[in-house]
Amino acid sequence: MELVPFSGSITAYCSGLIIEPHDEERAVFLSACGYQTTVKAIMARVLEGMGVSIKVGGQAYYIERAQRGYRYEMNRLPSGLAHAIIFPLEALPGTMNEETNEFFVFSERRQNILDRFFRHLDARTELPLHPSWSGWLFQRFKNIGWAKELHTIMGPFRGFQCWFNTEELKELISKAIQSKDPKIVECLRRKEVRP
Repeated sequence: MELVPFSGSITAYCSGLIIEPHDEERAVFLSACGYQTTVKAIMARVLEGMGVSIKVGGQAYYIERAQRGYRYEMNRLPSGLAHAIIFPLEALPGTMNEETNEFFVFSERRQNILDRFFRHLDARTELPLHPSWSGWLFQRFKNIGWAKELHTIMGPFRGFQCWFNTEELKELISKAIQSKDPKIVECLRRKEVRP
């Protein structure tokens, strides 16, 4: 797929694009490949707020940056071409928006999504969490509206925008323990030691 600035003067190939679900013009994750100077110019346009256009399956999109901080990474490929990605800073472990407890999770595989989700959540709260709770917690986050799936326009990656309220999360876990939800209390049971 081609990634083309509105000026039409430079092009590169896009291998991944995830946008905000409520605003189809705001890129949350963007991956591009091509000649190094071209890829740099395209990513610079997005990061500087000028935007680019992209055609996917005959449909044209105009992509701009969302109003957040981004991480930009670029690597030279053995072919001599370059590959670059941009994604929100809140997708990095240990980085979060203090006001909203917001974080992002991106992956190609469901299990990686659960693992990354749990690591992000565990790093952002003082609550004692157990890794075996990752699937249960993620499902609760989706049910409550604390995990929103982002819209993947192209590429194999799926993305989720997550946030939480610490007190409500504490109450959610406490209620699950009190009701002896098997998905939560299994890790709390004492394991029998065989002689």
